[in-house]
Amino acid sequence: MTEHAAVEPPAGLEDRVVATLRDRGLLRGAVAPRRSWAPRWVGPVAIAASLLLFVGGFVLGRRPAPHPAAGLPQYTLLLYEGPGFNAAGVEDTQLVREYSSWAKELAGRGRLVAGEKLSIQRWTLGADSAGPGPAGFFVIAARDEREALAIARSCPHLRYGGTVSVRPIEPT
Repeated sequence: MTEHAAVEPPAGLEDRVVATLRDRGLLRGAVAPRRSWAPRWVGPVAIAASLLLFVGGFVLGRRPAPHPAAGLPQYTLLLYEGPGFNAAGVEDTQLVREYSSWAKELAGRGRLVAGEKLSIQRWTLGADSAGPGPAGFFVIAARDEREALAIARSCPHLRYGGTVSVRPIEPT
């Protein structure tokens, strides 16, 4: 076996390599260690505080924004089909698209709170004097009854001979 002797690099090699790296923009000047005025424990405290602020901001940011209709009076639009209702020749999917489009427009204006088509199945408790009952409903928000009635008049249900009953929801 041969022994290898330690070979010293040529004098000035390190200085030339550092100079070349600086010239090519690959090495910046050495930074002197910074003297801090703060005690050593400040670093961990600052990190913990930063983490707490980050998590707090994340939690607050995930809170749902208030509904655009918050604070406005609410009304129900109860949709009745009755004997005058005529959607003959119109597919159910087309009706759903038409009502959905109308509801999306209301939602875009911050006036729709909820809406659903009701099943034909129902259970009646007490005296049944209500007839067949509503076929669907919307809960809207409006500044006053005039705006609620204007919204109801634009409901596609009326085009098919249906009835829309507008009722204010009393705050409880």
